[in-house]
Amino acid sequence: WYPLPDGNNRIIIANCEGCTDYRDGAKWEKEDTMESECISEINAAFSHPTEKYAYIISRDQYVRLESDNRNRPVVSEGYPQYVAEQWPGVKGVVNAAFTDYENGRTFFFVKSKPRRKVYCWNWKNSKMEMDGEDEGNSLFAALPKTD
Repeated sequence: WYPLPDGNNRIIIANCEGCTDYRDGAKWEKEDTMESECISEINAAFSHPTEKYAYIISRDQYVRLESDNRNRPVVSEGYPQYVAEQWPGVKGVVNAAFTDYENGRTFFFVKSKPRRKVYCWNWKNSKMEMDGEDEGNSLFAALPKTD
């Protein structure tokens, strides 16, 4: 993902056949797309609990998606950004995330041994409420266990 000369952003997604470039929400073919510009892995995706934004995390960066004037997803201006800057304290590779809409929180799961670490971001007060709790914590007893 990166800005185009006209100021719009684009996302490039890699697959087995190479890169697919999306501009203005539509597939766009171009021969000079560099493999290094591709999103080769989407680690997590989730949406904001109250705003009309979606987030895609790839490695240590993320993009925010919003709707254009035709209601199609586009990358917001100023992205990508670093995960650790938006959600302070999240250390490591996020490999899952979900939003609790009722309580305005997003949970991030980060690879760790022996279990993943869990971080909880409260969108209402912009604070991290759980800072790397063990996934085996009793708060998560109902969640499926990982290997």
